[in-house]
Amino acid sequence: MLEARMRRSSPPIGDMINYRIAAHRSSAILMRSYAIGLLQQLERFQTEADDPLAARVLGDTILTCYSAEFETDRRRDDSWTSVQRFVESNLEDPALRPSYICEKLRLSAKSLQRVFRSQGTSCHKYIADARLDEASRRLSDPSLSARITDIAYDVGFDDLSYFSRSFRRKFGVSAREYRHSALRGTLPLWRGRPSS
Repeated sequence: MLEARMRRSSPPIGDMINYRIAAHRSSAILMRSYAIGLLQQLERFQTEADDPLAARVLGDTILTCYSAEFETDRRRDDSWTSVQRFVESNLEDPALRPSYICEKLRLSAKSLQRVFRSQGTSCHKYIADARLDEASRRLSDPSLSARITDIAYDVGFDDLSYFSRSFRRKFGVSAREYRHSALRGTLPLWRGRPSS
C-alpha cells in the first residue's frame, strides 16, 4: 500500500533515489527527531499489530519531507538555469545588474541572492566573471580584430579602468598581454583560459 502511494506521489520517487538532504536543513532535523521519537514510542508500547501502521506513518513522513526538499531544490535549479540564460543573453547590456534581473525574471532580490548563494557566488561576481570570460574568448579569437576598448564595451563594461583591473586580477595579465599570448599560443593555462 505505501509503495503504491509512493509510486503515485509527485515528484516521482525514482527522481529522489540517491537524493540527500543536508543534515542542517530543517526538514532533515524534523524527520530525524520524529523518527527517533516514533521508534522510542514503538519500543515502549509496540505490539505486532502496530508495525504496519508505524511503517506507513514513518514512510509517509519521510516521503513528505523528501518531496518538499526535492521540490525546493528543483525550483532553485530552475531559477539558476533561467538566471544563467538571462545573463548570457544580456551580457552586453551595461544595465545588467541584480535589480534588472529581478525585474525581468520576476524574482525578489532575496530569491535572486539565494539562487546565487546556492552556487557559491554573488550576482555581481557572476556577471563580472561572465563578461571577463567572454572578453577573453574574443581576445583570443584570431578572426576578431576589434580593439580591446570595443571588446570591453561590447561585453557590457562601461568603465575601462574597472575592466582593466578586473581582467588583470582574474587572468594575471593585462588584456593586451592576454591577446598577444593567446594569438601566439603561449597563454599559460594557470593564468586563465577563455571559456568555451
